[in-house]
Amino acid sequence: MATIDHSLDRGLPASVDAERAILGAVLLDNSSYPQAAEFLLADDFSLDSHRRIYLRMMELAETGKPVDFVTLTEQLGQHKEIEAVGGVAYVTSLTDGLPRVKNIEQYVRIVKDKALLRGLIHAASSAIQKAYEQDAPAEEIVDAAEAAIFQVAEKRIGQGFLGIPEIVKSSFGSIDKLYEQGQRITGRQRTDGDQRLIEDPEPLGPWGAKGVGEPGLIPTAPAILGAIHHATGVRMRQVPVLPHRMRAALKQAQTE
Repeated sequence: MATIDHSLDRGLPASVDAERAILGAVLLDNSSYPQAAEFLLADDFSLDSHRRIYLRMMELAETGKPVDFVTLTEQLGQHKEIEAVGGVAYVTSLTDGLPRVKNIEQYVRIVKDKALLRGLIHAASSAIQKAYEQDAPAEEIVDAAEAAIFQVAEKRIGQGFLGIPEIVKSSFGSIDKLYEQGQRITGRQRTDGDQRLIEDPEPLGPWGAKGVGEPGLIPTAPAILGAIHHATGVRMRQVPVLPHRMRAALKQAQTE
């Protein structure tokens, strides 16, 4: 039987047990998968075998197929990765002694935390190396280091695992509150589709639209994100959100 190398680069943060728990939980109950998929990428796993296994799980889930021992080993086999992950025996061992759990949030947080620490170490090490080499102006090296660390920070998990309806519902009133207090909610999407936020020279009304109090208007995505950050301290990235999903979330928040 093939063996698997569990050695890690010396000193790099990792939690192999948490990684195994996530993979095993998904195999036991596919309803656990969305909790992992929302925050974890294959590269967040420390072991190459776990990265390969999780990536194949993602492929199965994205095509609507069940993720179980049969489908997973077949998917790994198609990519000639059975031996690379330690053989079929290692895949089946992922559920050994693991209780069937619905909530794997804590395991996800542990794995994500270790991945962030590894990312920070790599970013800092790269900056130190460039500083020693002195092949570029100090300003460029500092800018590159800042950009690298910012990319790591952007991958953090926010305060809690909340869907769009829950987030909107919990922060819905803050948009009105900010307006009543005379504070501005700024930022509108560019029309060129690059999804960046820009400063809007005109204050937005309580519903994120110019023309205070106009009925029937809904908040813009930037306005909602700004209000959420102001009310809860959670800074959310501006990402493309399907309009119908945002509208559905707002409607649900209003009716509840």
